Amino acid sequence: MKQLRKIFLNKIKLVKNKKNYTKKLYKLKLYKLKFFYNFKTNSNFYANKLNDYQNYLSSLGQNKIFYIEHSSDYLEDRFSSSKYHTFDSYLTAIELINYDYLKGKFILKYKYSMLTYFIPFLLKNGKKLYTINTILKSLSSIYQNLNYNNVSNFNNYSYINQFKHYIDTTDDVYNISFLIHWIINIYKPVFDIKCFNVPKMHKKKSDKSVLFKVLYLSDKNRLKTAYKHISISVKKDNSSDFDNRISNVFLDMLLNYKKSYLYTRKMYIYEQVMDM
Repeated sequence: MKQLRKIFLNKIKLVKNKKNYTKKLYKLKLYKLKFFYNFKTNSNFYANKLNDYQNYLSSLGQNKIFYIEHSSDYLEDRFSSSKYHTFDSYLTAIELINYDYLKGKFILKYKYSMLTYFIPFLLKNGKKLYTINTILKSLSSIYQNLNYNNVSNFNNYSYINQFKHYIDTTDDVYNISFLIHWIINIYKPVFDIKCFNVPKMHKKKSDKSVLFKVLYLSDKNRLKTAYKHISISVKKDNSSDFDNRISNVFLDMLLNYKKSYLYTRKMYIYEQVMDM
């Protein structure tokens, strides 16, 4: 019995070593492809990028403040001492809140199914309300910063133009869920790579063979995969503040687009598919 237990433990150890090696090799491949450039290596990358436009305005003799720190979130302040403390009550009551500093005509509404699909990947200590407020604060900060400058200065950035155009021109209620969904559709992948091991207990520990499987994603799984990858990017961002990490990832897609981390990742996988 002891001998069987010893063999079993050795097999578990072998599988564990293989998994650890696979993870390390996969991470090395990502680094070699420079997936973690731009905002991954500089937490202030976008703050500096937005400040460049302020310098541009100053050179033209225009005294405008373009980039400012978002000091307070009205929604979060409103609910910090609110009687609404459950998630369902929050979703119901939030329809009554008017976000005047964004746009007087907008009323914030959330699509319950949309948020329950997205939030599990970004949950922080089970704080659903905190996560919703943070997402809202991040998207609001992006718009607030853009609102201090003429959008014509962003003519080279089609998605940031669309982002502001949607908020400025829509006659519908301001639906933050739709906006998140639209941003995520910029990235939504068709293929994904899965790294896995085939458990062969008779192989030596020194064996370094690793398998990468290219998966075709169904329509149902594409959106879920996009949420997952974006959430991983948010968690890996270098910024210490949760809302800044979300802003960095969304701005990376809106400003850099084809040079963004997520788009680069998607195109790399497509290249692997074409080489098959």
